[in-house]
Amino acid sequence: MPTTNPRITFTVSDEMMKRIENYRYDNRMKNQTRAILDLIEKGFETIHKSSDFTEPISMLSTKEKDIISLYRNTIPAIQPLVIHLMESNQVEEKENRA
Repeated sequence: MPTTNPRITFTVSDEMMKRIENYRYDNRMKNQTRAILDLIEKGFETIHKSSDFTEPISMLSTKEKDIISLYRNTIPAIQPLVIHLMESNQVEEKENRA
């Protein structure tokens, strides 16, 4: 039956296709489209549930919270530098833990 809904086309790896097919069969879904739509919906639900950053941020160190605050308050032109500083901080912390 024709639809007026928007259509999208995308390419997936062989491994991703196997995962989609396994999900489809494990959940007894009628077709690939239904399986993919279900997986997308589950992804959106996960994002929505984790969009409340209260709990994860409370688990961060003061230094990490300061970096996030700095990032949020910078102008877009400076954000790549802040990202670099954040990545450097993560490497430094991993080295300190080792």
